[in-house]
Amino acid sequence: MLIYRNFTTSRNIDILNKYPDFVLVLEDEEGNDWYALQKNFKEDTLKILFNDENRVVSYSFDVSSLTPTNLSAAEIPQEKIPDDFLQIQQGINSLITK
Repeated sequence: MLIYRNFTTSRNIDILNKYPDFVLVLEDEEGNDWYALQKNFKEDTLKILFNDENRVVSYSFDVSSLTPTNLSAAEIPQEKIPDDFLQIQQGINSLITK
């Protein structure tokens, strides 16, 4: 399981110079580039973003759809995902959209 903690906007010139000025460039507390880290995530795992209280605030099976600004990122193998996780999230989403 991968865990990368505390992403913030990068100020590292070497990382920033890899991208156009309009790209939001993030790095974790170890100075790792978020875009470079994405290749480490497996395709079949659930990727979650969580805050400093360990609350899941976003998730996706597609890591490229996530932006962990001021959050941490982890991956969960499918066999470790609680059976009701997606149903709970879908229930919450349906309440929000009403």
